[in-house]
Amino acid sequence: MPIEGGGEHLTRTVSSPIKIHGVPKAKARRAPELGEHNDEVLRELGFSADQIEGFRASATIPQASHDAEVVGGKR
Repeated sequence: MPIEGGGEHLTRTVSSPIKIHGVPKAKARRAPELGEHNDEVLRELGFSADQIEGFRASATIPQASHDAEVVGGKR
């Protein structure tokens, strides 16, 4: 089955054999990069954008690789 967000080299994966009556199967997606969802999770926990940036500035949380890609233009 096709995999979402896998890039040009990771295009397909094996479908899970588990089927649950009445529950639609989730689409296959790539695994997140280390720290990729830090901001979303911390916002859900009630931290402000300034607090999250403070965590990053103090190296409490790492600079996520997807952030580096956007800022530096490369991975």
